[in-house]
Amino acid sequence: MYGAAALALAVPFLFSHDRYQPGIELPGGIDVAPSDLAVGALVVLALVGSRGRLTSVLRAGAAAYVVIAAFLLWIGIELVLPELRGRSYDLGSHLVSAAAFVEYALLAAAVPLLIRGRRELTLAAGALVAWSGVATAFGLVQFLGVDMAEASPLGHRQPSFVGYQDFAALSGGAAVLGFAAVALGSNVLPRRVAAFAAFAGLLGLGLSGSLAAEAGMVAAAGLVLLLAGRRGGLGRRDGVVLVAGLAASVVLTFAVRGGDLNQFVRFVGLLPAETTTEEDVQTFSHRTLLGYLGVRVFASDPLLGAGWHATNEYVTLAPYLDDARRRFPAITPEAFPSPELPYGIQNSWIQSAADLGAPGFLLFGLALLVPIWLGARRIPRAPPTAAFCAATGSGMLVVCAGIWTAQGLVPAIPTDALMWLGVAFVVMGASGDDARLD
Repeated sequence: MYGAAALALAVPFLFSHDRYQPGIELPGGIDVAPSDLAVGALVVLALVGSRGRLTSVLRAGAAAYVVIAAFLLWIGIELVLPELRGRSYDLGSHLVSAAAFVEYALLAAAVPLLIRGRRELTLAAGALVAWSGVATAFGLVQFLGVDMAEASPLGHRQPSFVGYQDFAALSGGAAVLGFAAVALGSNVLPRRVAAFAAFAGLLGLGLSGSLAAEAGMVAAAGLVLLLAGRRGGLGRRDGVVLVAGLAASVVLTFAVRGGDLNQFVRFVGLLPAETTTEEDVQTFSHRTLLGYLGVRVFASDPLLGAGWHATNEYVTLAPYLDDARRRFPAITPEAFPSPELPYGIQNSWIQSAADLGAPGFLLFGLALLVPIWLGARRIPRAPPTAAFCAATGSGMLVVCAGIWTAQGLVPAIPTDALMWLGVAFVVMGASGDDARLD
């Protein structure tokens, strides 16, 4: 039980913005956050308490672990390639970011070793649901106009204490837990807790205003509900209520992003441009610009890319800025990368291609798609608790796939934690039967 308790205690650190966590500076200027210490502690506890289970866990998740290991290895290769090819590259800082990315990836193997039975699974899942409820309540207070923790103005999208996309990741993870528990009739979470998870998560998604996460949640809900229906355990009333809640969340998301969407419609010329369209940095036109730069970087070297996190450096993007200015003359100059604000790509799918080349893009996609497939194929026929784990993990990964379209490959953030927790849940679903999980 100690492993699940440790995971439950780690949840608030894994799913909070690092600015609200006291940092520790190590020699060499390396900052260590409590979330890093929490991940390290979980990995140590998992190894100490594995008791010969490591082999069975690795065997159950072999297909997922192989592609994940290949992806992480390719990141390591892409750390040294720029130097070997004589390119300007900040190896020191990128080595630290790669190490942090790998550190969080260890959760994919550590969590299945820590969760030994259904009671432990209930404790860990309950902690995620409870923390999501706290974050949603915090975001709702911000939405109502209370200025705290860098809140946006009254009625706008809110970051809670996590950050916009990461608030969406936490909320989407909790919503998927609720959907899986209700749709599969699982006893991992009491029915009221499952309902709370679904609707607190959906409300948090709406408050975060993340269209990318909302798209991922719609796809995840469709996957869970469709495969739960194939098991024959999904009641019509439950299905209708869950879909209605999801629809309300989508409506709220579009409502809080109405201004941004309006400016994007003007940017593409469907409506007349306003002064603010061309003089202010607008979210969607800005991401279009950065995506264009990422595509240009990829096109310049589609096989090997520019190097891990190279597109976070101004020197990598600078050769394409003049073309970008000619292509997007209506975008304000402040939106273009500069030595002071290089911005990065802010889309992990494009960034993986630009930084890591076609092999990195393929491996990144497989690191998500293979565990989603492993989980999806288990849902219709697995025992109830194993099916719940498989559905939860697959759904979390689908949500992440959506969020990565609006978030760069930033290491050690809540979206990373959700991705690797999703893999862990899939592995528990693949390795578990009710005799073990109960």
